Amino acid sequence: MKQVYLLPVLLCAAFSLEAARGTATAQLHEGAAFSYVSELIVSLQDTIVKGQDTTKVTYVRDDDAKTKKKAPSVKKTRVSYKRDVQRASLTKQSTEGNMVDVIVMQSGRVIRDLNDLQLVGSSGNHLSSQNFIGFENMVLPFEGTVRFRASNLMGTSSIDREVRFTILEPGRWVLRIDL
Repeated sequence: MKQVYLLPVLLCAAFSLEAARGTATAQLHEGAAFSYVSELIVSLQDTIVKGQDTTKVTYVRDDDAKTKKKAPSVKKTRVSYKRDVQRASLTKQSTEGNMVDVIVMQSGRVIRDLNDLQLVGSSGNHLSSQNFIGFENMVLPFEGTVRFRASNLMGTSSIDREVRFTILEPGRWVLRIDL
């Protein structure tokens, strides 16, 4: 795949063109040409798709904010909300299975005896035992919520905490919550 991206400023330096409004033409390799007209940026992209040679030319106006389009938002697996939690992260452990293991840590130690634990998921089963807290047999896309009460670092008071997350890919996931 060969890609060529041309910017007017780079053309002036690379091809010794005068920076002037109007038109200027520069000859490129393999017979491709670039014309600089007003404030247009032209990008030429050569791609080979299953033995076919295709060329895509895209014109973008960089001076008019009204014509600029935002890139579509990419939906991904993420932690969408956390309350009274220092950090929450989702990591994929393997591609096999459909489950989420919830690990709550405080001061580097795993806490398994959480008060008022509530596991709410859009599908599947939620499990809460001495060795495992989490969800299994989920149907994607999966949205889950973990609510619980845990004491502060000094152990003087108990605080309501909550984490919401979304998973869009199958596999075994670990939701790590640091207090």
